[in-house]
Amino acid sequence: MIELVWDAGRAATARTSSGVALSIGNHGLAAADLVGAAAASCLMQAFLEAADEAGVPVLGYMATADVESRSGSDGPIVRLHSYVVVPDDITEREVARLADAARRASPVARLLGDRCVARWDLRVVHGAGTDVAP
Repeated sequence: MIELVWDAGRAATARTSSGVALSIGNHGLAAADLVGAAAASCLMQAFLEAADEAGVPVLGYMATADVESRSGSDGPIVRLHSYVVVPDDITEREVARLADAARRASPVARLLGDRCVARWDLRVVHGAGTDVAP
């Protein structure tokens, strides 16, 4: 559950059931920031879960989100750009398969539909194959 409390200055604090607090509004995150963060984090979580299920090690993951509000439209366009770091024995094809699975599994991406545009960049760490012990 999320509790959201606004003050007279139109600033708010959102508090999660785990106790995490976020500042929203005039002195914090804007609504578009929240949409972008929700889309990026949801897609990331779905990707990492798909990778775990497939036994694909992910050495790093970074994403950006750009939210474009469009007046008179059905809603904003969210452009996500994810950077995935894998060992050199993981193919682009495997990462693309995981990216497709993540896109289908992400509740926020499904909610946004065609207004969620995801782009993926693969980064490879040479010499860190899956057969090498950490």
